[in-house]
Amino acid sequence: MTKKKEESSSNTSSSAETSPSSGSATEGAVGGEPSSPAPEPEKQKGFQAIRDKQRGTDGRVMDVAVNYIRLKRKEDTSIYEYSVFFEPQIDAIKLRRFLFRNPEVKEVIGEIYEFTGQNVFLPIQLPDDTTEISTRSTHNNMDVIMTLKYVKQPPPEEMVPFFNTMFRRIMRQLRLVQINRHYYDPNAKIEIPVHKLEVWPGVVTSILDFDGGLMLNCDISHRVLRTSTALHVLKDILNQPDGRARFEELSKKRLEGCIVLTRYNNKPYRIDEVKFDITPKSEFTLSNGQKVTYLDYFKRHWNIEIRDPNQPML
Repeated sequence: MTKKKEESSSNTSSSAETSPSSGSATEGAVGGEPSSPAPEPEKQKGFQAIRDKQRGTDGRVMDVAVNYIRLKRKEDTSIYEYSVFFEPQIDAIKLRRFLFRNPEVKEVIGEIYEFTGQNVFLPIQLPDDTTEISTRSTHNNMDVIMTLKYVKQPPPEEMVPFFNTMFRRIMRQLRLVQINRHYYDPNAKIEIPVHKLEVWPGVVTSILDFDGGLMLNCDISHRVLRTSTALHVLKDILNQPDGRARFEELSKKRLEGCIVLTRYNNKPYRIDEVKFDITPKSEFTLSNGQKVTYLDYFKRHWNIEIRDPNQPML
């Protein structure tokens, strides 16, 4: 939270000044982690001209606070952007991230990096503009050639994707759960058993480029979750007068399109279809070719005993 000088005024230029995106609002945001250097004198004059133009002519000066924090970067540090290509092609971003953990990759790029899925940002510049790294995927024992091609040394205003990716990784390390684009803390949940609800507190972060440079916006968010399960919904349908006769129809109407949270890994999923022809007793094939039932899979991997083996699968 930061403070700045404002002028209250009846004209429109003064009311625009209270917006965080205006020159005066960004002027008051200070502190935070180092990220971008201070503007050059010529740019500072330009910012001052914008602020003077937006400032009102009547009213009194007052202090206000905004939840924007300016990001600054040490002047003696640099960040270099490289495009990353994989041969053979790897579509899964999760598998791409695993490759960066291999020792032969870290030996070339170092321990510090930020991979966005397509590009990688490094605090060092590699000797060559194009660098090839031979590695091996531990998931399918496949040899992979990673090619890093130098793109540029991005200026601060082009570092928004980098910082947003970095903050998402920080949220995951804090064991926060992502639902849509926000992150929530399941360990700090507030239970409302009378209404079968839970309230999860969370945080919203966003980094944008304003007149005064890169700003980190921090805000709070809450998510209300039902504690009843999809199986409870199906049983409630069966207890309705016409529930058994219209079970499949009503089940699809109630569940398809809803978002559910699996408690064993706290991940949200959208229900695309209720499969009445598949039950936990049905088999599916693992990546290694082995066939296993859903009952055995959940018991082996999550230590979960499925109580109703005849329920439909989502």
